[in-house]
Amino acid sequence: MLAVALTVTAMLGYVPACASTAEPPRFSNLPAKCFAGLDDTLKELAGPLYGLQRFDGPDLPANGTSQMTCTTKFQDSANTLKRAGQPYQRDITIMYSLYLDDGQDAVTRAKDNFRSSVIRPANVTPSSSLNVGEEAASWPGNANFSGWNVEFRESNLVVVVTVAGSDYAMDFTGKVTVQEWSKIPGELRGPAELAAKGVAQHPI
Repeated sequence: MLAVALTVTAMLGYVPACASTAEPPRFSNLPAKCFAGLDDTLKELAGPLYGLQRFDGPDLPANGTSQMTCTTKFQDSANTLKRAGQPYQRDITIMYSLYLDDGQDAVTRAKDNFRSSVIRPANVTPSSSLNVGEEAASWPGNANFSGWNVEFRESNLVVVVTVAGSDYAMDFTGKVTVQEWSKIPGELRGPAELAAKGVAQHPI
């Protein structure tokens, strides 16, 4: 746990402790660029899709703000892998929320907002086995979303990692088509938790 905290600190910048009764925040800035240094994690997550088509979304919003969202997609647009059981698409989204002092305790605000920005489904389970951050949770998507989510907090930083995607599968006629991962419950948990560990452990 300590090693993870240290590497996340190295990744995002350190705020020196000050004389205060409040817990001092560790982070003063977000990563300069999305997915920088995460190639090995993305390669493992995407599997045979890595090296085919990749589409990167813009880093939103611009640097200098307290939030940033990063998205990338790996897709078999040319149907090179079109066989039942092979991946067709993987989508990775990382949302950083950095809480800074604005007359309030930044770390307390981060704690208060951890797992509270949206209504969570009843089957959310804390994932202490993740060994990511000071607290973490992992939960599946709902009827409107076929992905898997992992959220972790380290000091005054909250990160949500979401992985979605689809695989090739054989339909009832014997034809190979693209099947959403919502049809295969639980398959996304491993990739999402892998991505979260990569974000937390790899210094940028």
